[in-house]
Amino acid sequence: RMAQELHDNVGHELAVIAGSLVAQTHLSYPILVAALAVTMMVGQLATKRESTSNRRPLLLSAAIGAVLWSQTLFEQVFRSGNLGDVLFGSGDAGRTGLRDGWRIVAGVLVTPFTLLRPGFRRFDDGAMLASSVQSIALAVALIAAIVWVARSIITGNWRRITGPLVAITGVVAGIVNAAMLPPTSFGLAIMNYRWLWPTGAFVAMLALIGA
Repeated sequence: RMAQELHDNVGHELAVIAGSLVAQTHLSYPILVAALAVTMMVGQLATKRESTSNRRPLLLSAAIGAVLWSQTLFEQVFRSGNLGDVLFGSGDAGRTGLRDGWRIVAGVLVTPFTLLRPGFRRFDDGAMLASSVQSIALAVALIAAIVWVARSIITGNWRRITGPLVAITGVVAGIVNAAMLPPTSFGLAIMNYRWLWPTGAFVAMLALIGA
């Protein structure tokens, strides 16, 4: 019980701090952080509606988030609006697009080598685009996971779906993220998609636990 109370009181704050750090460090993270944050908040409210005290961690997390983002939001509203330019302006580079964004995600997640990388001894100058078979496999797996989670929600089995729901959110947000990121001067540089390997590790962990 003490461990559960510690998780309820500290987990959200740590998530806000960690999410703010990575989102403000590299432009490939804001979409992922926002999607996972919304999932966390909705899940907390949906599963603990019976007690207003359980909303205190969310209120404290919101206060911490406001402090950590105050300078950025002040600059956005009262000065040059740099945050909006960063998030929605890709300059002359354009966007990767949904088709290639999907293939980038599938190319990493749907492969026997999902968790393996050669390291940083050489420069990765191109993202690994998936084949048609890999792209279809990702679509089938994603649809099956969404259907299973939806059925579990209907039956009220929330504990059962927490991990898969986070995984689905991460994969879908990753596809949107990959589609919106602009190509670099080196093309679709894999260094902008490093978050795919933690996503793959999380999905693999769920599969091992399920097995």
